[in-house]
Amino acid sequence: MSKSLGDASSGEAATKMMDKMMDFLKEEMSWEKMKEDYIDIYADAFTVEEMKAIIAFYKTPAGQALLKKQPKIAQKTMALSQKATMKLMPKIQEWTKEMIQ
Repeated sequence: MSKSLGDASSGEAATKMMDKMMDFLKEEMSWEKMKEDYIDIYADAFTVEEMKAIIAFYKTPAGQALLKKQPKIAQKTMALSQKATMKLMPKIQEWTKEMIQ
């Protein structure tokens, strides 16, 4: 017996799919895989003098506070994005169902 896209198990499946997608994105967008691209972007955007000033800022108390708090901010931002995405899942499932039919 097939399950509809709107039942509880499909919600669980959507959550598992989203978790799997987030794990995949986390791996593919890791620092090690993205490092060279980030270096190129920053080198293209900033002069050597600007980079020195940015580095100097990160050595200040405010810069250190930003560095310390940034991971928690990023985590909260990611959780907010996931929550928003989950709110959209019923509509995405509806569209998927329409496309299948």
